[in-house]
Amino acid sequence: MKAPVLFLLASSVAATVAFVACSSPTTCICTQLDAGACTESDAAADAAADGEAPDASDGGVGDGSSDSAAIDAGPTIAPYPRMFVGSLHTCIADARRIGCVGWNYYGQLGNGQLQRDEDQDSRAFAINPLASDFMSGTGNFTHSCFITAPGDVSCMGDDRIGAVGSHAGPVTRPQKVAGISGVKVIDSGKGFNCAIAANDQVLCWGWNAHGELGNGSNDEFNPTPTPVQNLGPAKALAVGDSHACAVLKDGSVWCWGETVEAFIVKDEALNTHVPIQIAPAGSADSIAAGVSFTCIVKDGAVRCLGDNQYGTLGTFPDVPYSRTFVPVTGVSDVRAITVGNSHTCVSFGAAGSVACWGNNDLGQTGLGGQGTVRIPALVTTPAGETNPLSSVVELSAQYNHTCAKTAGGRIFCWGDNSHAQLATGATVPPFYTQPIELKLP
Repeated sequence: MKAPVLFLLASSVAATVAFVACSSPTTCICTQLDAGACTESDAAADAAADGEAPDASDGGVGDGSSDSAAIDAGPTIAPYPRMFVGSLHTCIADARRIGCVGWNYYGQLGNGQLQRDEDQDSRAFAINPLASDFMSGTGNFTHSCFITAPGDVSCMGDDRIGAVGSHAGPVTRPQKVAGISGVKVIDSGKGFNCAIAANDQVLCWGWNAHGELGNGSNDEFNPTPTPVQNLGPAKALAVGDSHACAVLKDGSVWCWGETVEAFIVKDEALNTHVPIQIAPAGSADSIAAGVSFTCIVKDGAVRCLGDNQYGTLGTFPDVPYSRTFVPVTGVSDVRAITVGNSHTCVSFGAAGSVACWGNNDLGQTGLGGQGTVRIPALVTTPAGETNPLSSVVELSAQYNHTCAKTAGGRIFCWGDNSHAQLATGATVPPFYTQPIELKLP
């Protein structure tokens, strides 16, 4: 009998976010997708802070054309923005605007340009108007996607394998994805995306070399959002480099694409093109993961499985890897969770404190130094502040940097800054081991 196959619930080299359930891998304090008021109230608060009622005359998402004209900086972002990060870029948004900063080789910032030289990284936020309220977003190395009310998806960046939804080459302006609506959650992987749409159905599009789309097909890619095969109603989602997972309404966890066993023994025959169950009903409220590990949250407790090379399982005593979920040491009452390449951060407790663990070669755990962190540790006091980071209601990580938003609307980021993704206006220093406040336009 074949041994059970476990998965690397990764969020890509994201995230999204990885995000918690209500925002995709990765950013709202809610832990149940059913708490739809989370995104609705945030959008309303953003509009109120902006001092204006939503109005379609504010402009809208573009058609994805590669116009290279100079971009108008547009109106200032409201003081209470939403945010999400890609592998080497960071994006912010209020109710009717979105702006991104950092690496733009494939047009993933949506500013109408392809910035192919390293010295052409976008070092200031370029603002795009939105036709309807921003809900949440996700990013990867080569593309970005976001949701606007009432559940439309727009993407920008590399579309050679259909990640932007059209298989049309570089898309340098936000382009609406056809064939999907009512989207509540979205997450991106290596050249593909998955989303929870109307009727809590999961659909995926883009790259499919390892079964990432979960539709039973062996097609190399598919730019059209396609339902994942034989999967029940979902409440949370996590997408990795080459795999994806969903938490169903009953709390069970199902995954497809590259598996943990395939990763450990380097045997692609162990991948699966259709979902298989890896955790029973009642196991998870939300989910997030890195390249070779995954973490689930249930009733505020975190458990992880997979590779532990960089301490990503957050457990003691240390083990090289685990095929079963093991409890994370020293953290409870988790309110939000996000992961990058090989690190994890959580917001926990009534104070909204932040703890991180895992790889820390570029300061991505925010502890004020470098070196692997094998169990959760509190993020250090932000630069220029006297009190520790607290009141955090959103978290978003990808690759080697992390951002956190407080209840007061301030955004702090730390980790890799090699492409000015921390909005410092420069690539020096190339990383920050201490949180710094994001400079908003």
